Amino acid sequence: MAKEKEGGVYLVADWVILNLGGFIIGLSKAGFGGFAGVVVGPMLALWRPPREAIGLMLPLLIAGDLFSIPYYWRKWDSRNLVLLMVPAVFGIAIGTYVLSGINDRALKQVIGGIALIFSAGQILRERAGGRVSAWKVKPIHGIIAGLTAGVFSTMAHLGGLPVVFYLLPQRLPAVAFVATSVWFFFMVNVLKLPPYVQQGLITARELRTVAWLLPATGIGALFGVWLSKRVSDKVVNHVVLGLTVITALKLIVSP
Repeated sequence: MAKEKEGGVYLVADWVILNLGGFIIGLSKAGFGGFAGVVVGPMLALWRPPREAIGLMLPLLIAGDLFSIPYYWRKWDSRNLVLLMVPAVFGIAIGTYVLSGINDRALKQVIGGIALIFSAGQILRERAGGRVSAWKVKPIHGIIAGLTAGVFSTMAHLGGLPVVFYLLPQRLPAVAFVATSVWFFFMVNVLKLPPYVQQGLITARELRTVAWLLPATGIGALFGVWLSKRVSDKVVNHVVLGLTVITALKLIVSP
């Protein structure tokens, strides 16, 4: 009886956490440039086996992308998109290879470590402020950013920071900056589908679960649009950074 009750409580908590993850992804994609979503991967990896967590996240991320990519069609910077995308393909291959041989405990630590790197980089970027614009980027920086983003995105869905650090100093028009980022990660996410399926990270079971979570993602997207007009990005980003650091540290030390 106790076990049944405990199992029922677990199922309810599992459902709440999964829907919260879908909601945050939708919110971040529609209202906060995808940044708020960085906490979802570590959060799910704490609750479920890490492979299952990243497998569940990928279809949700693609669903979130579908809310934003139509608006940014052909508004990207073609040179930067190509320069990032080509090495990202190799990064995805490297990330896939590492995933194939890593155990769950080590994968938890990798996800936590990447989340901490992301958080530290975000703090440095905020402290640098306008000085970021003074950096002179070269094609090699784009290659490194694309490769790193491909690896980090494949292993933990946390590839955004290298791309931001590469694009920001170029002073692209705001729409071109966002469009290049949005379309880059949409294509990266689509390219991650075959290796995820091949490694059993995405199965029919995960897809059924994702289908039930799509309403939460849609509601999150609508709420994100509403919230972005009333709350500054900085406030949301600071809250997310705090949650990400706490979750990442817990992932690293958890058994």
